Amino acid sequence: MNAPRTVFTSPRLSVRELGLDDAEPLRAMHADRRVTALLIDDAGVPLDDLANATAFIHAVRRLYRQYEGYGIWAVESSAGGNASDAIAFRGFVALMPVGELPGDVEIGMRLMPSTWGAGLAFDAARLVLGYGFDVLGLPQIVAFCDPANRAARLNNEAHGGSWLHDALHDGRLASHYVLGRERFLATRHEPRGQRMRAAFRAPDRSF
Repeated sequence: MNAPRTVFTSPRLSVRELGLDDAEPLRAMHADRRVTALLIDDAGVPLDDLANATAFIHAVRRLYRQYEGYGIWAVESSAGGNASDAIAFRGFVALMPVGELPGDVEIGMRLMPSTWGAGLAFDAARLVLGYGFDVLGLPQIVAFCDPANRAARLNNEAHGGSWLHDALHDGRLASHYVLGRERFLATRHEPRGQRMRAAFRAPDRSF
């Protein structure tokens, strides 16, 4: 198996291909009920089992060849956002075609609870959305989350996502968002706090 390749980076984090060394931290992340409580796309495969986590990584690495330019990638970041902190696996982010919606591409992520509230989800989404719009030239990107996942919904809306409806996705009720290229590009350089406040104050806020 080839060594994991770095896909893109920012001053705060790195996004790279998953490798077999990620199997244990992936398993540990999914052993935390806070991570799995609101998942809508686990496909009934418990990744808190090391064998399943290893098989998942093998499957993901096959996807790199099947869908060039897309994937499910590891997110690495310093523990406290400081250069002196050790770089470590923080979860994963995905940009993949959606099977039941031809032409659509979905962004998704799962991050360790230790990162929650520190803005890592916002930074990871901004980095991957920018890649999708700038490099892949996508006109829009979709996102799905559990309707009860307020943090995910706010993150979608902070990046200019528009809520469409709550409907079944992979057999689970999910909030369906569309993130358009022009709206994202118009606000991409605004600070996270400004984007979060704008999402909270939006008259069409979905929750």
